[in-house]
Amino acid sequence: MQALTQAERDEIQRAETRQRLSAPTVSDLIDRASAIYGVSPAAILGPRRTFRYVRARHWVFHWALAAGRSSASEIGRRMNRDHSSVLYGAAAHAIRHRLPVLSACCARKLQRTASLATYYEGPEPGLVRGFDLTACKAWRALSMAGRVA
Repeated sequence: MQALTQAERDEIQRAETRQRLSAPTVSDLIDRASAIYGVSPAAILGPRRTFRYVRARHWVFHWALAAGRSSASEIGRRMNRDHSSVLYGAAAHAIRHRLPVLSACCARKLQRTASLATYYEGPEPGLVRGFDLTACKAWRALSMAGRVA
């Protein structure tokens, strides 16, 4: 296998940067989740743990991580949550909706605590509801490690 030239590495880096910057922001995703789940953005950011608020938060966590624009810590700061809550919520949403799990450690914890049978079973990876998950660094790392289909 040939090593990449500096120009090729630079082009790859520019393409990844363009994709990351074109991804939706956490604020955009909060607005989408509020419309989908019928709750206000303030309720999503608030402390309450009712069913709809939690599901809306998990949706935001998952898609914000999948977009790859922000880290779990940055998402947690924006949403007044700990980074581990972001990872757990994203994994819970993914398993609940049979999407790729973006965090293997959270998936293992969910399997133990909730007796979930599988990491992911579903369609071929690719565009899932408008997000190219195969371009996500976490997705690539997990798929190379054989953690996801």
